[in-house]
Amino acid sequence: MKVNVLNDNGVSVRELIYPAQAAGDFALKWDGKDANGKTVANGAYTFSATAVVQGSTAPVNVNSLLKVTAVSSSSVDKSLILEFVGGKTMPLADVTRIGV
Repeated sequence: MKVNVLNDNGVSVRELIYPAQAAGDFALKWDGKDANGKTVANGAYTFSATAVVQGSTAPVNVNSLLKVTAVSSSSVDKSLILEFVGGKTMPLADVTRIGV
């Protein structure tokens, strides 16, 4: 499996390679460093992943775990909004899993 760490411009700052994994969830941690081992600047980073599945390279869904710091309701439609460490927000309707 190959995981690319992308900066907010969509440029890969680091490529992480993992050995074969069983089907299902796989947890990884990124140390915040680029391909040269230097700590990257604060900012928004995303992950994209591919894996060889039945002999072909295929994209893999990537989900992030974040700590919720607040819950509020939208003034427009009263839907719930989650706020995360760092100030990012997301509608509760977009969350696929909540766990410890």
